Amino acid sequence: MDVVICEIFDEDTSVIDAIELIYWLEKNNPEILFVIHSSINLKEFIMQCLPDEIYFKEDSVFDCKQALRSFVKKCSTKEPLSSKNMQDESIELTKEEWNMVYGFCLYFNQKDVADRFKFSSSKTSILKRDAMNKLNVINNVEFIKLINIIRCPINSS
Repeated sequence: MDVVICEIFDEDTSVIDAIELIYWLEKNNPEILFVIHSSINLKEFIMQCLPDEIYFKEDSVFDCKQALRSFVKKCSTKEPLSSKNMQDESIELTKEEWNMVYGFCLYFNQKDVADRFKFSSSKTSILKRDAMNKLNVINNVEFIKLINIIRCPINSS
């Protein structure tokens, strides 16, 4: 069994591009288990790449060791893993919602996003609201904060 443990960004890659890459790798390599170990605590957003497990660097060393032991035990006993096999479909962004979020990372402007993806203004608004609900973002200020985090490589933020 192959396992990949990775961070979701580096100094040259934005979080959103990393999530998109890991999602693609997951979909095309279902036999590989993906574990995200991240310093960015955005669980609902990170879940979009369908990892098998997520650990946050803010957890204590003891908690991380316990979580990894649990993960190894699940793998060796063929227990279902947390997110890929049991992920709640209601939190996974649709392709249109993902495009809308990605569009905001590029343009920061609802009209430009609508024009780019050929969505009406009202459809863009609905997609944004639905994505915000799935990502547990409560208002536009929090949405823009999320976009600022995920759109830039770490060395340029």
